[in-house]
Amino acid sequence: MASLLGLGGAALQVFFESARPYLLAFTVLSLGYSFYAVYRRRFRSRPTIVRLWITAAIAVILTLVPLFRD
Repeated sequence: MASLLGLGGAALQVFFESARPYLLAFTVLSLGYSFYAVYRRRFRSRPTIVRLWITAAIAVILTLVPLFRD
């Protein structure tokens, strides 16, 4: 059973590695729109700004993880 999970995980890794540029582009576009909505359209509440910056920091960290994984 564990070997099946391992093979399934390897297959998912191959798929997500090939889709990585598209997922990164979607992330950048989503964060860009979010910053636009918060700072340009005046949806400024303190919790919204804090959540946006935390999300952006997590996205940057997760984007940089593959550079340091070896």
